[in-house]
Amino acid sequence: MARGRYVAAALLAAATMAAVSLGVVRPHLPTATAAATWWHPGPLTSWQYAIGEPLPIAVPTNIGNVEAYDIDEGNVAGTSTSQVAASVGAIHAGGAKAICYVETGGWESYRSDASEYSSAILGSTVPGYTDERYLDIRQWSDDPGPTGLTLGQILTARFQLCKDEGFDGVETDLDDTYADSTGFPLTMANELTFMTEMAGVIHGLGMAWFLKNDINGDSLIADIEPLADGTVNEQCWQYEECSALEPFVQAGKPVLNVEYANEAETTTCPEALAFPMATMHTDVDLDGTIAWACWQYGSPTGTTAKTTTTQAGTTSAPSTSLTSASGGPAPAPTAPPAPTTSLSLPPTTTQPPVGMPAVAPHFISPSRARATVGRFFSFRVRVSGNPWPTLHHSRLPKGLRWARHGRGTAIISGTPQAEAAGLARVSLSALSPSGRARQVLVVRVQRRPGFLSGVLPAATVGRRYHFVLRSFGYPVPSVVELGRLPAGFIFTRDGHGVATVSGRPAPGTQGAHRVTVRVFNSLGSVTDNYVLRVVSSGARARTSPKP
Repeated sequence: MARGRYVAAALLAAATMAAVSLGVVRPHLPTATAAATWWHPGPLTSWQYAIGEPLPIAVPTNIGNVEAYDIDEGNVAGTSTSQVAASVGAIHAGGAKAICYVETGGWESYRSDASEYSSAILGSTVPGYTDERYLDIRQWSDDPGPTGLTLGQILTARFQLCKDEGFDGVETDLDDTYADSTGFPLTMANELTFMTEMAGVIHGLGMAWFLKNDINGDSLIADIEPLADGTVNEQCWQYEECSALEPFVQAGKPVLNVEYANEAETTTCPEALAFPMATMHTDVDLDGTIAWACWQYGSPTGTTAKTTTTQAGTTSAPSTSLTSASGGPAPAPTAPPAPTTSLSLPPTTTQPPVGMPAVAPHFISPSRARATVGRFFSFRVRVSGNPWPTLHHSRLPKGLRWARHGRGTAIISGTPQAEAAGLARVSLSALSPSGRARQVLVVRVQRRPGFLSGVLPAATVGRRYHFVLRSFGYPVPSVVELGRLPAGFIFTRDGHGVATVSGRPAPGTQGAHRVTVRVFNSLGSVTDNYVLRVVSSGARARTSPKP
């Protein structure tokens, strides 16, 4: 779910909770009409996130050219479809595109169609939003509500409303609820099915589909990227997780990123443009006020649109002409160069974007990272400076590799091998004509525990016995004995993943005895059974295998 998402309708709902009719005829069985094509935005599409801004939408005066506006669908009490359509029309008149914000994984009490949802698909309350509840997204075609509409039909009607109002794309919010406590046993597979259904309807209506957030440490983003036309992200720089969005970057699709915390413009923008992603900083209220936008320093014009073909087959050039923030005439449209069809990364050897201050190299990425043996790991090294420094590194843990991304960034990625378990110290350096910076990156490579020891040798009554049980894992695991040893034996936890079985077998203990041992650390535990065979003093001792 969105971390800092803001629903403009919540303000209207505070004034009046009674939903009113929007004068729209809602079909009983809404269906999407096939469309030959839809808008395909480019990798550095400049944008405005204004789902909390009152209509009509104003043009920001401090962020340069805006090529797409993300605003609320308007399906709320106090907002008419004609108001939304008029705003979309003004956006189009300025040469820009309009993205329709729709919450799809949650029920909102203040929407005019709230009464159409079946109570059977309403789950837990969304944290922080008492007037919203999670939905059982598995029920796309089941459990019709009071008016006979299923979840799929209700959302199709929402998407149709976006189309009728003239929108070019749809941003679906709360589309990763399988990672939340929804009240339903949702899985990533359920989410992928739900997204596929939505994308099919949205594309069928001739609109682009934008994924929302969905950074959950799994493969969902990579799995769904081929179906999506872009992604809207909140705060990936703040939470050090932008590298998870690389499937969209590699595909030449836009990452529309917004930051709410005190991220520094001078350090964030060079990296955002090099990634590339369209990053801006605004207030969490999303009221249209933007503190800064990175595309000011490296204009996306000329790299934004792979194609802007509409359903009618026409193209349009982006512009800033709408309504000015003061209510007066907006700046005249500007004609950008012709769009390109390929992803154009900024060069890696030029100066930072115009207007950025000259600074010595300085590491701004964390000095610690955590990886796990057998799991894919990715870490972005980030350095500020003017000119951008070159980066160097010492030996990496086995299984990891280094890739320079230019402009003071590099990626350490790969799957750590067993030999890499432990603390690895990687020396990093950044060098430019302005100076040098150094950092020691401590990579904590974890490994699940297990046993190194094979079998217990047999013991002889009355004779001294000593055997060392060894384990592996990081953090260093503990070893414990869960059962009861034969008389005369003791189990000693020596620490450092080692334990000892020792003593002198007492008379009468001849035979096979089960020894149950557990090894554990913070990643898990493993329990194993050994056989300790005790023989009489005149018998021939044999090694005792596991049962």
